[in-house]
Amino acid sequence: METTIPAEHCKFAVPKKGRLYTQVTDMLSGAGVEYHREPRLDIAICKDLPMTMVFLPAADIPKYVGEGNIDIGVTGIDIVEENGDLEVQRVLDLGFVDLVETGTTMKAAGLEIVQSILNTEAVIISNPQSPHKAMIDLLKHRIEGYITSKKFVMVTYNCSPEILDKVSMITPGKRAPTITQLTDGGHSVSSLVKKGDVVKVMDELHLVGARDILVLELSNSRM
Repeated sequence: METTIPAEHCKFAVPKKGRLYTQVTDMLSGAGVEYHREPRLDIAICKDLPMTMVFLPAADIPKYVGEGNIDIGVTGIDIVEENGDLEVQRVLDLGFVDLVETGTTMKAAGLEIVQSILNTEAVIISNPQSPHKAMIDLLKHRIEGYITSKKFVMVTYNCSPEILDKVSMITPGKRAPTITQLTDGGHSVSSLVKKGDVVKVMDELHLVGARDILVLELSNSRM
């Protein structure tokens, strides 16, 4: 592996197949990690980052990371915990489920879940002794920003000064709403809202008197 990967590159392990592979590669694309993988090759050089992608079985990734052969990788938290004697650190929980997922495929095949034995979440892990800490931090911020953009939308609206406190309580945002004074004495408010809550939030805003309510999709973010 070392003869084909530039020595100065950070090595990022990705599950080589299955639904987790698809989820991780979609996430990396959204986070701006670009590479071209040749057919039947298990490495790919990134285009704009000093990093090489290495495609491995998910079960092997904690071992490679713990031994220092890989700097950072994605796998299931259950696999990490099974290899608890390895020196790895948990960088980021990704929020999507590996292995079991929702059971949709089973239902489509005419099967049903009798009992859930294991639910496991995908996580990013790294070797704490990696010399590529700056790259690992960059990747963490990029991926966090992309995940946030998939969970939230931006809601903007106008309101009068009299209802500013009310609407701010409806849309508190991740930290606080952005409020701009308008020339007519009113306010323009922008706030992040979870996608699943946005229709209800729009109803509540309209009910208390907010107007010109718009919902904007996010393609990426940095928090």
